[in-house]
Amino acid sequence: MRDGILPDAGYPEILVNIKDIPGLDRIREEGDRLVVGALTRSEDLAADETVKSGYAALAEAARKTASPLLSLP
Repeated sequence: MRDGILPDAGYPEILVNIKDIPGLDRIREEGDRLVVGALTRSEDLAADETVKSGYAALAEAARKTASPLLSLP
């Protein structure tokens, strides 16, 4: 969107920033399920003790895909 590569009709009129919604970066267990918030960073997922102990494959996948933040212009 920043580069304007789509025709004008290809962009939404309104964008909603979800970064300030509390709890969307949370990792927790609910019963037999793992709940991972939409804003959870791969780095946090890979380092979380609950994930490492009960969901080792997920922790490993997150560790392998986590990368340093790239700063964009």
